[in-house]
Amino acid sequence: MTCRTLFVVALCFCSSLASIQLPKLLGPNPVGTRRIEVIDQGRLDPWAPKPTPRAPILQFWYPIERDKSLEAAPWLPPNAAKWQEDDWEVPHGTLAGIKTRTFADGTAIFPLTENSTTPVLVFSPGSGALCAWYSGFLSSLASFGYTIIGVDHPYDSAPLERPNGELILQANTTDDIAFAAQVRKADVLWLAGQIARESLCRWLSSKTACEKRLGENISLGVFGQSLGGTTANLAMQDSTTLYKSSISIDGPFLKPLNQTGFHGPLFYMAAENSTLHNVLVKEWPIIDGWKLAVKVKGTVHISFSDFPALSPDLPEGDWGDVGSIEAKKINEIMAIYIKEFWDWTLLGKRDGTLLKHESEEFPEVVFQHLDKDTGLGKHLKEDL
Repeated sequence: MTCRTLFVVALCFCSSLASIQLPKLLGPNPVGTRRIEVIDQGRLDPWAPKPTPRAPILQFWYPIERDKSLEAAPWLPPNAAKWQEDDWEVPHGTLAGIKTRTFADGTAIFPLTENSTTPVLVFSPGSGALCAWYSGFLSSLASFGYTIIGVDHPYDSAPLERPNGELILQANTTDDIAFAAQVRKADVLWLAGQIARESLCRWLSSKTACEKRLGENISLGVFGQSLGGTTANLAMQDSTTLYKSSISIDGPFLKPLNQTGFHGPLFYMAAENSTLHNVLVKEWPIIDGWKLAVKVKGTVHISFSDFPALSPDLPEGDWGDVGSIEAKKINEIMAIYIKEFWDWTLLGKRDGTLLKHESEEFPEVVFQHLDKDTGLGKHLKEDL
């Protein structure tokens, strides 16, 4: 799977994207976003041209105080936008002019903090993709109160811009996708160990306000799309994991699956035309604990991103099809279903019904009954 090819074709002809907006936020809170670089001194980057510590770029989406003086955040940082405009042969300013529904920076708030515990979500994008390409549903999820940390994996994405403006070009990471997934897993496992009250306040650059609202404890969830979903699966199978639950959005499972067991609930959301989940027919019964797999009608692999909104007139093709589902609808499905999963697994709320049975409100979401031994429905009712 070459996500970079998918996204290149999806945008190559769109010269009017600057006039297109991402779907409106679904939650009550305004959302801030910012990007920082963190350095893992304990690991060398396997793809760097010279021995260099691994240094992921983090992009945050987080609820903020209302502030009319804040400016709308761009979809991409300037140098990355210009590089991709040249690469995709679109007029300069096309990508740079896209504004999101979020604001640059802002004073962080943590409305979901309860019993001195704050939920934080870690997101991994698809192979060759940037976290920014998922801004729509991630910012909507943040508007419900969640703090989200997107992990841009160096040399394993489209041109990645460091906070100092330097561009990191993609290396040849797809020749050994299993190795790339292990590197990503190490990124998110290491990051989990760095996330604490003090570091979050420092990263969000709002120490005083942050310390007043942030809980003493952090409850972590991990999720991702495509290879990012694989990353989440691997992180949840690691015996050292600090994550409590995981979501894979149309991400393939790498064998051996469940070698050490999933250490928390698993939610799998697949595209309607996806064959990626077919490997689960044999593997699904051996995954212990709570699990749910669904398919979303009208979607293809690329539908779980910003591209249905940014490419509304994209002609169908082998790589250019963004699915028949409306951008607003897939954004809503992703944000609402994923929110309910985190509400349950990280906040302990059990009053939701979307994860218990199919919904008349969202007929596009179809439960996949893959567990032949115990029955998926029985499993859900007992544990949720």
